[in-house]
Amino acid sequence: MKTFAIVTLITTALLSSAQDSPTIKGHKIGESFTDYLTIESCGTENAARDLTGCAELLNNPKQRRKQEYRAEACQRIAEIARNQTQTLSAIQATEVFGISPFSEVEFVAQKLVMVKLARNDAFPKVERDLAEKYGPPDSQEQVPYENGFGAVFLHPRASWVKRPDVMIIANEDPFTTPCSALGDCRVLPIEGVNVVRIVIMDRSYSESLAQKEQQRPNSLN
Repeated sequence: MKTFAIVTLITTALLSSAQDSPTIKGHKIGESFTDYLTIESCGTENAARDLTGCAELLNNPKQRRKQEYRAEACQRIAEIARNQTQTLSAIQATEVFGISPFSEVEFVAQKLVMVKLARNDAFPKVERDLAEKYGPPDSQEQVPYENGFGAVFLHPRASWVKRPDVMIIANEDPFTTPCSALGDCRVLPIEGVNVVRIVIMDRSYSESLAQKEQQRPNSLN
């Protein structure tokens, strides 16, 4: 009976219409948690199966101890379904749905408000791909990073901050090469290719975070 209650709680997630924003890896910022689950599980039947498995795991203390990482992922899914603000990492999503296209996603009130992803590619190519979906960036800059020997390197960053639906930042990661990101350093990094990290966030959510930061008391006072 308890298992059924958890399944019911999760599968009766409130549906909310996503804003008219381009898709990214099959998802839209603003889509409902139900839509996210359906897409990640490749259909409503598979989503119901995955959620039932999560509910059964959460109700089995012995299995929760054995499947610690999957249990943590299932717990987060249950919290999202209860309208709590929560994130899912790529590892956690993979525990439930299989390979995830995002390094992290965040939900507020069962609404997808942020996705993070990484691309192993040349920055200009990633920037062009984003421009095809979201239009030209509003700003482009070269961000300096200094290594331990004092050498300064410039890494590109592009931002989309004037759209009414989302805010986007794409920057070349100065600390991670495709070699180390993929965990196989037998392959030498390719000239001109680096890890580009992308953050796409619901605009209203981004503004609320900025407002909270402005109101945050100074920790040194």
